[in-house]
Formats: sequence, C-alpha cells, structure tokens
Amino acid sequence: MEDIIKNLISGNNRYQWEILQENEKIELHNTIPKTPLLILTCMNPRIDVHRIFQLKPGDAFVLRNAGNQYTEDVLRSVLIAIHEYNVKHIVVLGHLDCGMKKVRLDKLKYKLSSQTLKQIGQYSTNYQFALQRFFKSFVDEIRNINNQVDHLKMTKGIPSDIIVSGMLYDPSTGWIFLENEFKKYSSYGNFMQNYQKLLRQKRMAHIDFLETIESEIVGTKDSDPSEIIEKPETVETLEEIVEDNRDYNIKAEMVSKVEYKDLQQILEKNAEVIEKSMKIVSKIQIPKIYIPKIRVRIPKVNKYRNEE
Repeated sequence: MEDIIKNLISGNNRYQWEILQENEKIELHNTIPKTPLLILTCMNPRIDVHRIFQLKPGDAFVLRNAGNQYTEDVLRSVLIAIHEYNVKHIVVLGHLDCGMKKVRLDKLKYKLSSQTLKQIGQYSTNYQFALQRFFKSFVDEIRNINNQVDHLKMTKGIPSDIIVSGMLYDPSTGWIFLENEFKKYSSYGNFMQNYQKLLRQKRMAHIDFLETIESEIVGTKDSDPSEIIEKPETVETLEEIVEDNRDYNIKAEMVSKVEYKDLQQILEKNAEVIEKSMKIVSKIQIPKIYIPKIRVRIPKVNKYRNEE
C-alpha cells in the first residue's frame, strides 16, 4: 500500500514539473462543465474518456461504475448535473470485452463475507436474484448499453428534453461506434459478425476526416519554412488516395494507421539524432600515427669457390 501511495505522490510531483515546464496547463472555467455533457462509463482503467475524445479537464462530467450501470447513485449525480449544472446530453459509453460480462455470481458469492451476503439479501428470499439485482452482471455489451439508455429515458425524474444516447468503445482499436452503428444489431454476436465491415467503414470515414484537417497535419503555406517537413515519397497525398481509391484497400489502411503527424515526429527525431551524431564525430580527433624507420641489416654472405 505504501508503494502505491508513493507512486501516486511521485506522479503528482512529475505533474507539477510538467506545469513548471509549461507542458501542462491548469485551465479554470467560469462554467463547468464547459460542454453540457455527462458521460456514464465503466470503471475499467482502459477507458480513458478524456483521451478517447480529446477532452480537457472541465469539459464534461464523467461518472464511472462497474459496467456503466444505471443505479440510484448514478441518478443522484445525474439529477444534480441536470438541475444545478445545466447538462443537456447524457451518453452511456459501454465497451467491448467488459469485465462485468465475465462475473460468475455463483462463484462470487463464496468470496463474500456472510455479513455482506446478509446485507445484499436482507429484503429477498432468493439470494441468487438478490445478487443479480445488486451486482447487475450481464452477458451482452450491446444489450446492456441499450438497457441503460432505456432506463434513463424512462426515469420520470429526468426531463424529457434531455438527450440520452449510447456509444460503444473498442479498447483494442480505439474506435468509438455510435448508437446508430450498433443498435441495429440485436446482440453482441451479431455485431461481431459484422465488425470487420464496420471497421472498414470507420477507416474510410477517417480518410475523409483527415482531408478536413490536412493543413493541420502537413502544415500550411504561412508556416515557417524551417518547420515544414516534406511528406515521405512512399506515402501518397490524401487527394490521390481518395480520388484513386474510394474502396477500402491497402493504401487507405496505411494512411489510417500512420498519420502524417506521427511521421513528422519520427523524421524530426531521426534528424535530431543524425545532427547530434555529426557533432560528436566532428569533435573526435584522430591521432596521428608515427611509424619509425626500420633498419634492416642483411648479413653479407661470402661465397667461396672450391679450389681444385
């Protein structure tokens, strides 16, 4: 436990150093959240909401629990967010490979103390039902998201003008699927059968998106010429790919996986390494090697002729 606390404090000290170096900024907004949005998601540590959506601290409310479930405590926070902070949109963000789908209540009950079991089942004669109602485990991520969205929409305490929608996150790829992309599939199994098709559509849409931020990726004409790095010859421009390859193919996959910004960073790092190497080489002085003269003495050989 002490090591965990030390790691947290060490992380905070590093954060303070980043602030001093101006790599991190603390922005205080007069109104929170900056966007009238609340996201209900899972407690799974792979789900970094701010990173996934590129949000900043203060941009949105984020609620977390096991399996992104509608609960009494979630309702308490939702009502405060709506009536005190003017939240207008609620997103239930579920994810693939959720741990709550793997929970086995018949095994879990043997790990719980007798006091905990009594507390969970004190108002029920059926312990199995009581455990299910308390832990809210499920077997299908798609159906679970739909169920939580329906719960929130049907809650009388939530005003009818509040927009409630669902999203699905894939931790293995980083893609977000909107409600209209997965709701038409009645179950997780049906969704996964069509997953590769959906993924191709995502990648093609991503190419269209890259067109809209191309100036941000490759630089603008007004940029400092010394800062502009040419795109590698092996990677075609977005226009060429979109015009010549509207269907999903290897080139589209390549661009979707490797953004120009990443390539620029790689080139910059390589350039820095090469520059440093050249400086090191220029400072190295090769010593002169003096080879002393070698005197070779050849003994004189007298040949005597045999006298007859």
